[in-house]
Amino acid sequence: MNPQKLMKTFAIVLALALPSAAIAQDLIPSKRMVLQQDTDYAGGDIASIFDTTLDACQRACFANTACEAFTFNTRNNSCFPKAGGYESTEFFGAISGLVILADAGVNDTASARRSELSFIYDWEFPYATEQAAGLGAQHIGYGNNSEEFTAAARDSEANGYLVLASEYLGSAVNITDSASDWAEYARLLLAAADSMGDQQRAYIERSQYAAMNAYLRASDPAVQHTILVTLAQALERLERGTDTVKALRLAQSLQPRDDTAQYLETVAAQYGFRIIDTLVQSDLARPRICAVFSDTLDPKIIDFTPYVSAPDAAITITSDGYTQICAEGLQHGQRYALTFREGLPAKDGQVLPSSVDITSYVRDRSPGVRFAGRGYVLPKGGDAALLNKKSQGVI
Repeated sequence: MNPQKLMKTFAIVLALALPSAAIAQDLIPSKRMVLQQDTDYAGGDIASIFDTTLDACQRACFANTACEAFTFNTRNNSCFPKAGGYESTEFFGAISGLVILADAGVNDTASARRSELSFIYDWEFPYATEQAAGLGAQHIGYGNNSEEFTAAARDSEANGYLVLASEYLGSAVNITDSASDWAEYARLLLAAADSMGDQQRAYIERSQYAAMNAYLRASDPAVQHTILVTLAQALERLERGTDTVKALRLAQSLQPRDDTAQYLETVAAQYGFRIIDTLVQSDLARPRICAVFSDTLDPKIIDFTPYVSAPDAAITITSDGYTQICAEGLQHGQRYALTFREGLPAKDGQVLPSSVDITSYVRDRSPGVRFAGRGYVLPKGGDAALLNKKSQGVI
């Protein structure tokens, strides 16, 4: 799904859940709606709205500070916001919604967590908020027991029904809004993506936003680590290799794990800050060997000499201020071994994860003739001439 279509989809979901002002203000919606299929909340009516829609019914309830729930009758499109004193009964064709308020202080925690996700773009956070706001409309369940939904998700996954498992977990998440449930929801969405055909990317993106929602709510380092690994897997599948590395490094900084360390080593070698090319510029009067890096070097570093080991003190280390570090003052016809040391910094905060050895031969300059000033090449004998190919004449 392209970004324009995805944005349109999220806009529709957002309209089902929260006023736009709340979305703009909070990372985590202040209210969410748990919807139940074939359920009527009898009694407690504070208004009656006819010839309306489910979406409009939800918005009316959110807009009324006294509204704690509503029932929408799909048979005649009538809406009944409620303020308590109602009783849940089974009624085929009715959809009822229960308003749940976010826990106090959740947005303070979310703001702190957001600052740690430096590799996530600012424009992506509203998508995560919209996902949370629209979760109730996306996963309309039967009942409101989160444990039953979680158990159904486990059973569905065990039987290979990954999409169904993610649907059940989505219903559980909407009730609990817990970091651990969001994390499991993200994992199941990612697992289900492979079976979704042309919707595969949409599921991976949903997994990314679910992992973001999980991290914004998480306080336990162990849970945070698990969430970040899922987020890294989603980012890698979205071809965001550098961000994958950053997510895993953050995970390891919170709680080191051997399996994550192996994953990080693999992706760092493939996507992280690294040397991607070596240039031997032997035709210069002062030949040099340059290492080309995958990312912009740290502009605060003026002299990279401490980060490069050279065999001769006469060799100077220079940088183009962008992605190249060069060893200059070399001799033609010589072989040089250089070491670019672990910790060499990039502009975005990455560092070279391990030292890299480069051995290159500086060949002699390519043969050539040139005149220091204005000069001509003339034939040695009187009968010699230059052939004009265009006219086949003699010059």
